[in-house]
Order: sequence, then structure tokens, then C-alpha cells
Amino acid sequence: MYLHLELKTMATDRLDEAVARLHYLHTLMSTVDGFLDAQICEYLGNPAQYLVIRAWRDQQSHTVGYRQSQAAKDFAASRPQGFIYDNQAVEEWEAAVDSFNGTPGPYVVRKLDAAPTAAGAAGLTSLRVYKRLGAEDARTLIIERWMSRDAYVAYLQTLPPGQETGLVECYAVLDEVRPA
Repeated sequence: MYLHLELKTMATDRLDEAVARLHYLHTLMSTVDGFLDAQICEYLGNPAQYLVIRAWRDQQSHTVGYRQSQAAKDFAASRPQGFIYDNQAVEEWEAAVDSFNGTPGPYVVRKLDAAPTAAGAAGLTSLRVYKRLGAEDARTLIIERWMSRDAYVAYLQTLPPGQETGLVECYAVLDEVRPA
């Protein structure tokens, strides 16, 4: 599985417009063979920071199946005037682990170079572990979906002190698109 991840800064005064535009983009993507899912997530530590997660069967589904399509060209040509969002980072990852335990939860935890994973924890609905694509470093990205913030906090309380290391960010899912 291929992951296209973007960290975005969004104009808070045009947030509805920015989310609607990204939802439309994900709707276009959802018609392409190989599209798995996409989420727009609000960082719970900064009202202008967002995480956009797009999962594909493989990199070619994204780069050839979607990026070279007429729909992608039309979308790019329809960019609105003024600032609605800007990419702070665009990253490509390849899945090492993909575990789904039911309905995806609305609470996302993004971990970079963190250990351990929460596999089997109560309230964990999805766990994806990725390795950086095209990078020489051995960084690991973990995307966890939880039923709630409370479920994640309950999990944290089971860990020995200092167990969570690395970058850990918490997000709320604002919008999600699955294949058409």
C-alpha cells in the first residue's frame, strides 16, 4: 500500500471552502482504480494545521491512474484565488503493516519514529505502519485510528512511564472518502 501524506496550513477564515475543495479532490480520486481512502484531519494542537492522508493500492495508481488523468488537470486548473491552504510537507510512504479492526475511528494519532505500536489495544480500530519511500533513512510512520480520545488516553495509561517516544500528534477526522 502507498501513502501520500500532506501536512497543510489552512486559512482558518476559509476553512469550510478548503475542506470542501479537498473533499471534491478526494471524490475525484475515489473513482480511480487503486484508491483506498482519504482523510482530512484537524491537528488538535493548532487550528490552522491539518493532516491529509491518501492511501492507494500502489504508487502507480496515484501517479499514473490519477495524476495523469483529465480530472486531475481540471482540478489543478480550477485553483481558487487567494490563500486557502498551503503544503508544509508532502511525503510518500510504503506500508509495512495494515491492520483494520472494524469501523475506522474519528481520532487519529500520527507517530513518527515512535515505539511501540498499540496493536490489540481496546478502542484501536486501525493501525498502519509505513516506511519512508525513496528516503535513505529508516524512519517509521504509524497512523492509528481510535474510537475516541478517551480510548487513546486509556491505552496510554497502560504503558510504563516514558514509553511513548518520538513525535506524537493527535488529530480529529473532519472528512473521509472511500472508493466510489
